[in-house]
Amino acid sequence: MILPREASISFYWLISLAEDAKHKAEIIIFFKTYISLYPCFSKRVNFLFDNFLDDFNEESELKVVESYKLYISKNPTGKDEYLSHLENCLEYISENAQDVKKVMDLYRNEEPSLKFEKEHQNIMIEEKLQNLVGLSDIKKEIENLQNLALINIKRTEMGLKAKKVAMHMVFSGAPGTGKTTVARIIGEIYYELGIIKSKNVIEVSREDLVAEYLGQSEIKTKKVLESAKDGVLFIDEAYTLSNGKDEYGTAVINTILKFMEDNRDNTLIIVAGYTKEMEKFIKANPGLESRFNTYLNFPNYSAKECVEILKKFAEVHDYEIEKKSLKKLEKYFDEIPKDDESFSNARFVRNLFEKAIKKQSSRVISLNNPNKEDFVILREEDFDID
Repeated sequence: MILPREASISFYWLISLAEDAKHKAEIIIFFKTYISLYPCFSKRVNFLFDNFLDDFNEESELKVVESYKLYISKNPTGKDEYLSHLENCLEYISENAQDVKKVMDLYRNEEPSLKFEKEHQNIMIEEKLQNLVGLSDIKKEIENLQNLALINIKRTEMGLKAKKVAMHMVFSGAPGTGKTTVARIIGEIYYELGIIKSKNVIEVSREDLVAEYLGQSEIKTKKVLESAKDGVLFIDEAYTLSNGKDEYGTAVINTILKFMEDNRDNTLIIVAGYTKEMEKFIKANPGLESRFNTYLNFPNYSAKECVEILKKFAEVHDYEIEKKSLKKLEKYFDEIPKDDESFSNARFVRNLFEKAIKKQSSRVISLNNPNKEDFVILREEDFDID
């Protein structure tokens, strides 16, 4: 059992390595971070922190134990001593030896700053996904893909066979339903899981692939594919590549198919467009149908979801929608036909928001001595919904 005096000596030893107040704050943040991951660490933490918080800086951005890297770089043989003091601190503030072991294993097996950055990045990606309005089925499917990838890692470590994660996907739905945003998030997830090696998400449409002359289309497409290699290629309105007897589009598709065959495990290709058009596009070419096996359908947003999107647009730009206007806005969105894919969803909402800003500007500029609230609030008369 670690005694308070022994834990204090170890904590002081770790703090003393810090070359300035910023590094000291990073060490403290490191402990606080792992306390949040393993709640049983919190029991005695105040005892350790009370005497070391004078220089604590909330803006140190979770850089995590910069002093550890400095110490090990200067004292390569001192790692065991460092980890011994770290373990003393963790054992004192935790009653669960298994949790201490988890942290120490992470610390011994991987540089802690790198490990924390990965965990922090994964949390940020998850927040991006969950902060998207609606799309519950899409979020669930992405979670399933993520879980499969994680299980594959474990199975491989155990010497078991692993089922490959889907590398090619079809996104279908009306404009403005979040297809491009979700493609970027999936790219981040695949990169963090080590499925792809590049963070690049290359977004293209027909005009980026088809050249003026037939022979040049293959060359143009190959350049785009090479730029996306080891990352993500997102082809919007992909169905436009197979309209009737389109030799240019066919040449592009054949070039893409060859690339997919040669890079089946290292590059994620996502094709997107209207639902019916994408069904025809995939079925028109047996090569496409055999290579795309993950289909995500993006539904139109409901009236309530449109209001939520509008509120998010307002919040991001430091505006606020008058509460009594929200019900009328929801009724307005509810009355817009959404049975087909002509409704442009978030794009429609964004256009409504931008028009409201212009009307609000004209209204506010005519006021005598407008206050801050006047600049912030969007009122019912600012929206073209009558």
